[in-house]
Amino acid sequence: ASCFGRYHSHYKTDLVPEEDVKKLRTTIRYKMMSVLSAYRSILYTQNIFYSDCCPVET
Repeated sequence: ASCFGRYHSHYKTDLVPEEDVKKLRTTIRYKMMSVLSAYRSILYTQNIFYSDCCPVET
């Protein structure tokens, strides 16, 4: 998140509209969540309780 903040402040809002930033941030978050949930389901079938040691924010 901090890296994205520096990126946003570096390029200013005239090159990166705030709406696009929000859309991009939302898209990345949903992709990350889907990837993490896929990994968790795979690990869960292997009897490794990934959610216990690495809780995912919802």
